Amino acid sequence: MGTRSKQTLQPIIQTLLLFEGVVQLQQLRSLLLTRVLGATTRGNLIYSKLTQKLSSRTGGFIWETDAEFAIQNHVFSGPPGIHTEAEVQVYLGKLFKEELNPERPLWEVHLLSPYGPLKDSLLLVRTHMAMADGSSLLRILTESLVDRHSLQPMLKSTFGAVAFSFNILRSLIVGPLTLALWLFSTPKDKNPFTRNDEAEVEKESVTWQVAWSAALSVPQVSRVKQIMRSSFNDVLLSATAGKATNQ
Repeated sequence: MGTRSKQTLQPIIQTLLLFEGVVQLQQLRSLLLTRVLGATTRGNLIYSKLTQKLSSRTGGFIWETDAEFAIQNHVFSGPPGIHTEAEVQVYLGKLFKEELNPERPLWEVHLLSPYGPLKDSLLLVRTHMAMADGSSLLRILTESLVDRHSLQPMLKSTFGAVAFSFNILRSLIVGPLTLALWLFSTPKDKNPFTRNDEAEVEKESVTWQVAWSAALSVPQVSRVKQIMRSSFNDVLLSATAGKATNQ
């Protein structure tokens, strides 16, 4: 947890994946080039956005292919000496303050190997939210890099077609009400329509601290999700909020 000033705020998703055994850097680059970046359907690249960058144009931004794209600029080894969970958490905390290069496609992969007593490998994938959301990115990596797709059942659609249509209708009604409530209840110094940005003093960035809980049982969480008729994220966020409140 920590704070960042507006000038350094960049929405980045950091996904940490553990692979058994030692993964060589060249092997990882080759797999990503052939199975992800080079994957095609009907002659078209499936994940073309991974080789595109954002370019400024009149009225906004567009995606265009990076003519100077090089895999070594996006897939590289992390710093040596990271072998424990605590060291990984410290490393992640430092990366929270680092932005992705806006002149290149907004993603990168850090290889931490060997890791732990079993000499496994960790992949830290950093992606701007403009590229993909967390679950989509995880699906791409697991389907492309892993032979046994044990995470596929967890990535199924949360709601059926009928529930999805109902949620769209509900959002059209609840959305404007939520916006109005937020505008009238937000303090003046936090409201974008009433605050004075020139008078606001920006706080300096502080150290971010990363932590996670012990492994959770996915079937148990899924069971709670089904009983409560909610999403997987709702269950995890509720448990986290409850624990934080008890502290």
